[in-house]
Amino acid sequence: RDENVDHLLGALLMASLLTLSDAVRIVVERHGGTRAAARATGLDKSFISRLLNGHKVHPSENTLKLLGLKSVPFYEVIE
Repeated sequence: RDENVDHLLGALLMASLLTLSDAVRIVVERHGGTRAAARATGLDKSFISRLLNGHKVHPSENTLKLLGLKSVPFYEVIE
């Protein structure tokens, strides 16, 4: 495959992937703040803050589902 194609595919993949804190930040912003996100998701406000600040890094699948997120591992072919 062409090197440019590999670069484009990598860029497309990375464009849709976010860190956990960035993804949670988007959810919080969509709800209008941490309190509103807590009310909408049923999660504790302080728990959401810990996710935002990186103090909690491996939330359960159920927590991710409540936030409207999912964890997606990815891999790179190294020859």
